[in-house]
Amino acid sequence: MYATYRKPDNIKYPCWLQPDRIYHGLAWYRRTVVLPEAWSGAWELHLERCHWSTRLWVNGEKLGFRESLCVEQVYEIPARFTGEVELTLCVDNRLFVDVGHNSHSVSDHTQTNWNGIIGKMEIHPLPETRLSALEIHPDPKTRSIRLEGSLTSPHPSENLEVTVTPTGTTTPLVSTHLAVSPGSAFSARLELGDTADLWSPEDPFLYELTLRTPEGLLLTEERFGLVDVETEATELRLNGRPLFLRGALDCAVFPRTGYPAMQVAAWKEIFQTCKAYGLNHIRFHSWCPPKAAFEAGDEVGILFQVECPSWANSTTSLGDGEPIDDWLYVEAERILKAYGNHACFRFMAYGNEPAGPNKEVPDYPGKVHGGAVYLAAWCTYWKEHDPRRIHTSGAGWPKITESDFHNVPEPRVQRWGEGLDSVINAKPPCSNYTFKDLIETDKPSVSHEIGQWCAFPDLEEIEHYTGILKAKNYEIFSDFLEQAGLRHQAKDFLQASGALQTFCYKADIEAALRTRGFAGYQLLGLQDFPGQGTALVGVLNAFWKSKGYCDAATFSEWCGDIVLLAEFEKHLYTSGESIKVPVLLTNFGSESLTGEQVHWCLQDETGDIHASGILTIPEEDRTGRTDLGTVTCDFPQGDGSMGYEFVLSLHEREIQNRWSVFSFPSPAPIPTGDLHITSTWSPETEQVLEQGGTVWLQLDPKTMKITVPFGFSSIFWNTAWSRQQPPHTLGILCDPDHPALENFPAGPTSDWQWWGVCRYGEVMILDDLPAAITPIIQIVPDWFAPHKLAVAFEARVGNGRLLVTSIDFTSAPEEDPARAQLARSFQTYITSEGFSPTIEVSGSTIAALTC
Repeated sequence: MYATYRKPDNIKYPCWLQPDRIYHGLAWYRRTVVLPEAWSGAWELHLERCHWSTRLWVNGEKLGFRESLCVEQVYEIPARFTGEVELTLCVDNRLFVDVGHNSHSVSDHTQTNWNGIIGKMEIHPLPETRLSALEIHPDPKTRSIRLEGSLTSPHPSENLEVTVTPTGTTTPLVSTHLAVSPGSAFSARLELGDTADLWSPEDPFLYELTLRTPEGLLLTEERFGLVDVETEATELRLNGRPLFLRGALDCAVFPRTGYPAMQVAAWKEIFQTCKAYGLNHIRFHSWCPPKAAFEAGDEVGILFQVECPSWANSTTSLGDGEPIDDWLYVEAERILKAYGNHACFRFMAYGNEPAGPNKEVPDYPGKVHGGAVYLAAWCTYWKEHDPRRIHTSGAGWPKITESDFHNVPEPRVQRWGEGLDSVINAKPPCSNYTFKDLIETDKPSVSHEIGQWCAFPDLEEIEHYTGILKAKNYEIFSDFLEQAGLRHQAKDFLQASGALQTFCYKADIEAALRTRGFAGYQLLGLQDFPGQGTALVGVLNAFWKSKGYCDAATFSEWCGDIVLLAEFEKHLYTSGESIKVPVLLTNFGSESLTGEQVHWCLQDETGDIHASGILTIPEEDRTGRTDLGTVTCDFPQGDGSMGYEFVLSLHEREIQNRWSVFSFPSPAPIPTGDLHITSTWSPETEQVLEQGGTVWLQLDPKTMKITVPFGFSSIFWNTAWSRQQPPHTLGILCDPDHPALENFPAGPTSDWQWWGVCRYGEVMILDDLPAAITPIIQIVPDWFAPHKLAVAFEARVGNGRLLVTSIDFTSAPEEDPARAQLARSFQTYITSEGFSPTIEVSGSTIAALTC
């Protein structure tokens, strides 16, 4: 199927964005500079964000080698080089150490394995008096900071001037002197006063610290915040109050440049977008961002999980004595020295999902893997050497006692490999389950890469790839869609699948919020990941822009500091039945809501309110989750079906959340008249049609040519890169005004009323039917294998009229009253005069739909 894209003049790759060119090797740069006459001593060359290792010559003399994927590389140039000098630099982007070829720091899946220097390139005189290191340790409890550092100076002692000033002001909060002995470490404590402001995502208050010599030489200028994150049993605390991480991954996706932005403004735009969607946290997957990102994170107020630039899997592993074992310690030391004072930097991991040897270890039951022994030592070391943040072994695994918190994949609605057995696919519609049995009981659990719900590609996005990376993968998908005769439906597929994707993310996030003792989640992701098979898992595209089906206001209804939750035992009811739904408030913000009122109502699809009331928020639970009581109301009696919305709101704060619930009448027989109902295509069926009769062919899903795994949820990650995990479908697409659905509360896209259709149905592949056939209920296909899929369509066969469905309408009625009502709606339609399909289909084509 990809043969045409392997031709030399038409190379297109389906699994990630395609750069205009790829180069692995040496890149050479030369520059002549004239040094100021006043420079009489040594000087330094600063190179920010080199990729990866560098070698430097000055006037033809080799002066050394540097390497780091995360921090600037600095060369000290001897004083003998003065006046006009020629600098020659060699940059090598090949793997200096095997960090894992899928690591987002080096992989073409993401930012690409670019070559060169993308940040600042500066030369500075090297003063005789200078700081060798400075760590700022904030203590919000005492409103103080502790400084730890070391100084180089030709003098036996220095009396340094220290000032701490709130940013945006010129009046110092603290101004004092610090006596320091050069050549040895120093430590000092500064009291900022009882009224000093704390840093938090809601109020990212920053201070600026300066150190100067008595002569006025500026040694350093550092911004910091009074902030601390600690663990308490299974929960996190930010400055002593409950913290629930609402995170997304930054996977180093930069489609226009192929490398990360180096400007603060660019990063602030990304983080402000994340916060608008209700997030307070970013995990940098197997890479460390540049200084500009840390500065933006401090200012915007977002918590970072920073990782060493390694995904030690596939091509390497931890604990085998390979060079990566020692290199990770060196790189972590560099990261912490360069960025450790930033307020946003509160969490750290070695990197992503490590591999490692299976060994018998006395302190662990059975064999441990994933580099657990290596990472136990890693966590122990960094907890001692860097207590300013909390540490975990690796993102994903292993769970080890030495970690401060666990970053684990189990707590999510659909885990790897669950497919059609996941909660959202196999359990009848409800919203009261939690991850209680999937989290640890000894320390905080933060779920790893939840969601991974896909939407159909936005093919209009192709034209926006104007930089080094091109969306050749999207061009392939566009071709496939054209060949299937479905190109005209691309936008409809995007919108319908996007609605389902949003629905699934709401389910995932609300389950996380409901789970007491749970510490947070990390989405994969808010933004599309265009690598690893093309994983279109974001409600935002690769450029951090909306795809048109979910805005920030909608997403933040169930992703924010304050969220209202209704814990429905079920979402499908019968007429007159009572709803009894517990209501929960989650408040992880800084303001108390005690005494405020929560309004609730049950309204139908026309906007009419059938029941309403008020709940008063009691004294809030210190865990951030407060029970508000149980709402009870009845559905109206009637013989029709109806969709409703249950809405909770804090009017004064413009905060609300909503859930779909449906009411269906008790099943009752409908006169069939001359309708012929059958589950098999037979000569008798053909004869009825030939004589002008009406046939409802209710295909038994078990007898069909099933080639497309069908489920309620969206595709997980993508079928190409997840070993073909089911489902391979992306939800419902229908016209709710079609007369066949007149007596069914049909929306145009997936919602709970369609769950049973997906659970107890199978898709029909209509590729061989006339192109003019428009399914009554279409199913959005996988973009890797687009077919015209349906569970219901109508056609004319000979002189007769035919409705074909592939839904089991009778199994497990107690789980799903919706299917019985859908069957009634179909039967009402096909026994009416309005049933008059016009597109003719041959009997042999219909027969081919079954085995």
